[in-house]
Amino acid sequence: MNENNEAQNHENQPLRIIQTENPEKEIWKMLGYFESEKNAKDFLLEKLPQNCEIDELSKNLSIDMQVAEEYFRAAQSVSLLTRPLLIYYGMINIAKVVHISCEGKIPEGKKHGLVTVKPWNFVLADLSVKIKQYGIFPEFYHCYSREELHTSVFSLKHLLSQIPEVKVAFETVYKEKSLALKVVKARYGVSIVDSELEKYTGLNELLANIPKLKKHSNRMQMFDDHAFLFAANWDNENQYTPALSGEKFLILPIKCEDGTFRLLNELSTHFLIMFMLGMTARYHPKVWADAIKGEESGDIYVIQNFLDVTTRKFPNLILNELRNRKFIFSTPRIAVNKTGLTEEQLEQAYEYVNRKFVDSMRGY
Repeated sequence: MNENNEAQNHENQPLRIIQTENPEKEIWKMLGYFESEKNAKDFLLEKLPQNCEIDELSKNLSIDMQVAEEYFRAAQSVSLLTRPLLIYYGMINIAKVVHISCEGKIPEGKKHGLVTVKPWNFVLADLSVKIKQYGIFPEFYHCYSREELHTSVFSLKHLLSQIPEVKVAFETVYKEKSLALKVVKARYGVSIVDSELEKYTGLNELLANIPKLKKHSNRMQMFDDHAFLFAANWDNENQYTPALSGEKFLILPIKCEDGTFRLLNELSTHFLIMFMLGMTARYHPKVWADAIKGEESGDIYVIQNFLDVTTRKFPNLILNELRNRKFIFSTPRIAVNKTGLTEEQLEQAYEYVNRKFVDSMRGY
């Protein structure tokens, strides 16, 4: 996949808002379309060249999606002792689905393509992962980027700091700023809103190393509680990461030990975090059990937040990729009508508010 085309496709993704009482159930219902071999075949016929082995690919894709759903559903019915491992196994099978639809071939890698870095002193926050040249993760990552990551090392703590939904939990537990900055639209650019901006070290350097941002903005002005980025493009959806709440975040890159700056796509960040948690739960059950108790550190508070987020968000992001459409699942709020308005008036008010919401999500 060409990176420029991929970015362009993301920017032009249409938005669809779906109201449901159970977002996770609705997401998997829609992903369930691909569990039919015939549906998988129809889907691949539209995406891949005619010379591909469509029958074999569609069979593998449908089975991988079925297995992924089984793992994600099973993860909801077990305790924290084994939940990370089941979620990670589900991600592996989803990664295979993406690879088939992207590359038009069955993944060659049989191993993870990742390895935990030792020694890590059995402190979860210090756990790190090293990217290998071949394996499931590199094949998955190359569906989105041709950047070579092998030999790159990422710590669990740094990766967690890039997840918008765990920003509050991260900063509460670790007493340091996360790499997720909340942003709002401003008249001539974008404002970064944070009451503790002074606690960020090297903020200008980090901002300067966001590839998609430095093309549009090269001047930042600091105020007491926020920073203003001049000429930053608010309408470029590919530049910001939306949280489940609908808020937008600018994700800062990780400064690696070799001095390079790395900014992974959201799916890859979730995948790497789950690999480390899953492998810890599998190969170091005592360490994991102690972490769950939370007696030595507060890591589990952040991790519990992340597990809830990734179970809900990772399949949603995959659905967006497969359908090339941005789906937002929201839970409708039902209240007793004490306004005195008629049903017709309430319906008109609802349509107006919903239209405004859609426009705001599109950046208008």
